[in-house]
Amino acid sequence: MRERRPRLRISLAKAAKAIGVTYQQVLKYETGDSSIAPVHLLGLAKVLGVRVSYFFDDMPPNVLAGRPVSRREGEASFGAAGTPFGRDKNPLSKPETQALLRAYWKIRHAGVRKGIYQLMQRIDAAGRAEVPRGAGNRDRLA
Repeated sequence: MRERRPRLRISLAKAAKAIGVTYQQVLKYETGDSSIAPVHLLGLAKVLGVRVSYFFDDMPPNVLAGRPVSRREGEASFGAAGTPFGRDKNPLSKPETQALLRAYWKIRHAGVRKGIYQLMQRIDAAGRAEVPRGAGNRDRLA
């Protein structure tokens, strides 16, 4: 969901309105901090133009069978711990991230918001180009 929604240029607010929740709740769904109720999963599938099974396509077989995911050092899993931020607390739930999101959505001019978004993408791309191979994301996010 976190990958498809921005690709379709659907805002958190628009997705939230379509399923009757707050944009903060959709953000929690995307980060894995909250589980999605079946009725909301169906609504999100409609908003994103996919079948409900889309959300389960990349799940490991043991998760689909109801068995827990085992984790070894450095191995990815789902939810906040499976983000590129490793074992750090999910940065999307940090106060400064929430403050940035609130400030961003207070900007009334869509063109300005788009410019900020594009600037952040360029900064991220430049940062990725500078990170030596094998270096962790933790250093870039500090």
